[in-house]
Amino acid sequence: MTRQTYPHLQQVIVTAICDESFCNRLLNSDRGCAIAAFELAQDEREALLAIRADSLETFAQELLQWIKQREASPPFQGKA
Repeated sequence: MTRQTYPHLQQVIVTAICDESFCNRLLNSDRGCAIAAFELAQDEREALLAIRADSLETFAQELLQWIKQREASPPFQGKA
């Protein structure tokens, strides 16, 4: 199984590290607007919007948990 690198999620975290204003928006109710400029897949966007965190560290930990759960789940194959 090939691991995904999630480049757009990485970009969100790097931007939050480098831009304090963006980080503040990411951690509050303005998150939807903050992430709108990123080319996120629907499930990535939903994961980011579902995270509840008071710090960037906690936010990144929650995101990592989502990634680990996603990678542990077998992809949907549908009916044969």
